[in-house]
Amino acid sequence: MNAKGKPPFDPLAKTAKEDAKTFDDAIFRFMSLEDRKRWMGSGLFNDLRVFQAGYYEKAHGHAGERESLSEGILIYCIAGKGRFVQKSATWRITAGDLLYCFPLAHHRYEADEEDPWTIHWMHVSGSRMALYRKLIGLSPGKPVIKLGIHIEITDLFNSLYGLFGPSNDEARFEAIHACAQHILAMLAWVPRSSAARPWEQQIHAAMAYMNQSVDRMLKLEDLSAYVGLSPFHFSRRFKSIVGTPPMKYFMRLKMKKACFLLESSSLKVKEIGKQLGFENEYYFSRSFKMCVGTSPRNYANGT
Repeated sequence: MNAKGKPPFDPLAKTAKEDAKTFDDAIFRFMSLEDRKRWMGSGLFNDLRVFQAGYYEKAHGHAGERESLSEGILIYCIAGKGRFVQKSATWRITAGDLLYCFPLAHHRYEADEEDPWTIHWMHVSGSRMALYRKLIGLSPGKPVIKLGIHIEITDLFNSLYGLFGPSNDEARFEAIHACAQHILAMLAWVPRSSAARPWEQQIHAAMAYMNQSVDRMLKLEDLSAYVGLSPFHFSRRFKSIVGTPPMKYFMRLKMKKACFLLESSSLKVKEIGKQLGFENEYYFSRSFKMCVGTSPRNYANGT
């Protein structure tokens, strides 16, 4: 709880979706005040709470300033540049930097005008954050660290976004809690580097391309050509870094989006399949069952 005994709530969240319209791409996950109260009231996960998270690509005009927010904000920059100001100190943010805005501390951040940053972010609070800050190496005098680009961390963020639902029960709270802990542990564990290795940059570019293209039926040749590799070398490098073959990973992204649409919209199964590039409803249903373990209709009905 914050000083007033209420669940942490970011006042800037009300305009975040509107602000994100200027970005090349954006994912915004926000838990309602009712869900926050249920989370806090359960008493099960108060060591670590994540009530909102997201991804902003080339976030033109993105900026924020706070002085009394009771949550901390983790920002992981994977491309572009930005700036962070805390009290009288200023840090330039570049790709591979991890930034932490300490709770109740006056701070301001903003994307660079000419080369705006691409970021994964989440709001975090709870008693366990003191340990994670120590493990990661963050302190009020050192709120920015050179982490490097790590595919395993960006993939975990992508998993986190898929866990938020239109309404969140205890099972979802547990899943979000566990995924956030995994992200924080990886931030502490991964080796520090000032820049990604060339092949990691290629794979990260391919993953970003997949995220932007879930509405298309891309082939392996399309993905390998996008990063300038042969299909053979692309597949080997992708699997060695991500742990999954590229086309299997791409299908998994499609099915995550399908699950979200089944939960949050009134679209029919056929319409969702078309949104994800499937011209044949039966092929979409078979693909969904292979990935998720049940049919789209059963998933939508909670059976």
